[in-house]
Amino acid sequence: MSEIKFKDGKLPNVKVKVKPIFRKDGLADIGHEANFLFGSSNYKVTLPLSRTGKDMLVNPFNDDKEKEYLENVLGIPLNPYGKDSYFRNYTITLDKSIKVLDLSDPVQYLNYLVLSANKNVIRSLNSDYGSREHKFKLVTEDFETQKTAAKANNMFEAYAKFGELRNSKHKLRSFLRAYGKRVTNQPIDWMQAEVQKILTEDIEGFLKIIDNPKYEKIVFIEDAVHVGAIIKKDGKYTTAEGDQLAFDGKMNNLEGAIEYVFSDENQQLYLILKDRIENAE
Repeated sequence: MSEIKFKDGKLPNVKVKVKPIFRKDGLADIGHEANFLFGSSNYKVTLPLSRTGKDMLVNPFNDDKEKEYLENVLGIPLNPYGKDSYFRNYTITLDKSIKVLDLSDPVQYLNYLVLSANKNVIRSLNSDYGSREHKFKLVTEDFETQKTAAKANNMFEAYAKFGELRNSKHKLRSFLRAYGKRVTNQPIDWMQAEVQKILTEDIEGFLKIIDNPKYEKIVFIEDAVHVGAIIKKDGKYTTAEGDQLAFDGKMNNLEGAIEYVFSDENQQLYLILKDRIENAE
């Protein structure tokens, strides 16, 4: 059912965008007309059949009061059940363009309810998570504003962090290793370009690593892997001598290696690894 509802005898004073979902599909890139609909083609959205009974339609209403209000305002019986249901011939036509629904308008609110009930529309409002059968999503205008602002904030923060790295070969190399890149003695302009590429393609991944409270420890482990002081194989970590870098009963992974190496009882191991890293560099 829809997440914005009729309440206290009033329709919600909200505008919702109906947006087509463009996906890269085979040889058709996002934006190519073959990716969604050709030319002036359109898409018909109807109230789907219910699984509870033969030839019964899904009930799009949140409750009886909502249904009764719309019936009174529109002057139409809106029973979704039965072969003579008004919704049998109720069709909403969509295309590649974005439609805006003013939910304070009874007809547009009814369209919103029908769209929310259709399997080709992502049921969760403001969600990007859907299967390939989903053709459209519903997005509130304020959510889009917030999302744009959050994206801009992420960009400003990411480039500020990049500014702290860009002139340091050591810092650039450390970040790229923490990100999972194999870096040896590449020139600084190559590393700058690689980080710039990450900023362009995966800004959230960049911030997730650089803002991680354990960032310096992750860098230390990856540096130790690079110089051979730690062996990383199949996601597991051991010393060069073959000792596991994880406490008994704990997962042998990056988190486990960090916990083990930086524990009070393994300070001697930490100093050995540190010395091997410094001498190798």
